Amino acid sequence: MRSAPTLVYPERIRQDKPMQIYSSSILTFLERVKQKARKVIVEEMRLDYKRKRVLYNGFLHPLNFVVFEDPTKLGWFDSHSWQIGINKQLMYQAKEDVLGNVLRHELAHFFQFMSTGLIDGHSTDFRNICLSFGWKENVYLAKSNIQTENLSSEGDLKSEALIEKVQKLLALSKSSNQHESELATIKANQLITKHNLQRIHSTIEEDVCLKRVLSSKRNNSKLQAIYDILSTFMVQPVFNHGKSQVYIEIIGSRLNVKIAEYVANFLDDELERLWLMTKRDNPTLKGITAKNSFYKGLAKGFLEKQKLMNNEFASGKELITLKNQLKSQVDMVYGRLGRGRVSNTKTDKNSESLGKKIGSMLNIRKGISSKNSSSKTFILEHK
Repeated sequence: MRSAPTLVYPERIRQDKPMQIYSSSILTFLERVKQKARKVIVEEMRLDYKRKRVLYNGFLHPLNFVVFEDPTKLGWFDSHSWQIGINKQLMYQAKEDVLGNVLRHELAHFFQFMSTGLIDGHSTDFRNICLSFGWKENVYLAKSNIQTENLSSEGDLKSEALIEKVQKLLALSKSSNQHESELATIKANQLITKHNLQRIHSTIEEDVCLKRVLSSKRNNSKLQAIYDILSTFMVQPVFNHGKSQVYIEIIGSRLNVKIAEYVANFLDDELERLWLMTKRDNPTLKGITAKNSFYKGLAKGFLEKQKLMNNEFASGKELITLKNQLKSQVDMVYGRLGRGRVSNTKTDKNSESLGKKIGSMLNIRKGISSKNSSSKTFILEHK
């Protein structure tokens, strides 16, 4: 059979996808979701569904399921990654028809995308698709009237308190006093490391979180530099590929992912600013080789500084334990991962040296937003 045809996508993938989460209980729930979806696809939609792919019009279309957290959304279909997301709190619902109708709603979006290559919201066409499968108002409406408190997200109060401490320290790193600025950043990183060391022997099952943070048309040296820097913040960055897009996802504990998400967005703008400033001060730096070398050197300088910080604060054995713990979290989400890098045969030594010097002084500024919202009306979303 043929794979699904290539479709045209917007230039930039939306980054507002809710956070995906994983744990042993969630993986069990996902199996339940997949079995229910298979039953709907085969018995109600009359389509073949084998090995995570749906056969339609001679093409095999991928279909994956994930669990996410959000205070308002019950489900979504993401056309970029061919994913259906189901709210974590639905695993606590007693009524099977609630979960079934959420799945039917998102499968209708999936079917519309398969058949037309478009997502046009909850239009007449979408409604007709639902009706054609015998699904009525309780499926095609965009909102659910579920009124239950257990669908609201509950935050980890200790983690939220730590985020506030890190926020204050990172705010100090914008100080004009270089010594004070560097001490603030070091202390923030030490707090994160200490928090993770304290949780190594915890018997409480902790959710593993995944968040998409940045995207581009293709992999490049700036994304690679951000990837390398993010790896020092107790998360595992991952390059993932959609249709005509590459994006960075981060995997780790809830606290670490929240902090790393902020860092990723900060670096996306800051690295570009630093390159433009360096190029202005060094007119001989020209071309893509110089730019690539600068970003490579910047990441190298930051990583060397971070390694010294970690060695002073935690023992090698403790750091290895944290690394193995993170690997277990990644294995739960993706299994074994490879590491792709940007091919870069030429290097501008001068540009790389300048980047390395700046990277060794790089500090993360501003704060982290940790506001929680709540609502009792839940939206079924598509992207």
